[in-house]
Amino acid sequence: MRFIAIDHVHIYVDDLDEAIQWYKNILSFEITPRFKFWFEQGGPLVINNGDAYLSLFKRTTQNRGNTVAFSVDRTSFLQFKEHLTSYNVPISVIDHEVSLSVYFTDPYDNKYEITTYDYFEL
Repeated sequence: MRFIAIDHVHIYVDDLDEAIQWYKNILSFEITPRFKFWFEQGGPLVINNGDAYLSLFKRTTQNRGNTVAFSVDRTSFLQFKEHLTSYNVPISVIDHEVSLSVYFTDPYDNKYEITTYDYFEL
C-alpha cells in the first residue's frame, strides 16, 4: 500500500465566509471549481493553493481537530481497506460520487481518510 500524497485536510470553521477570506488573504487559497458541487449539495467547500487542498466544513458539533485524507490508487485503496479490517479497525466507506473514501480513527481519536479518485475503476 502506497500513499500518493496527502489529498486534503478537513478544517472545521465557525464562520465560513470569514474563513474563505482568511485562507485567501493569508495563504492564497482559492475555491476549487471542480469540487464546488459538493458544497452546493451541503458538503465541504474545497479550496486549494496549487496541489494543497483543504476542505472547509462549517462547525456544528465537531470538537476541535482535523481529519487528514491520503490519496491512493485503486489497488492501494482496496488493500488498505482489507488491511484495516484485518486489524479490526472500525471503518466507514463513503461514496462521494467522484471518489470513494474509507474513514477511521487511530487509538487516540485522530481522524483519517483514505480516498481514491479511481472511482469508475472499482
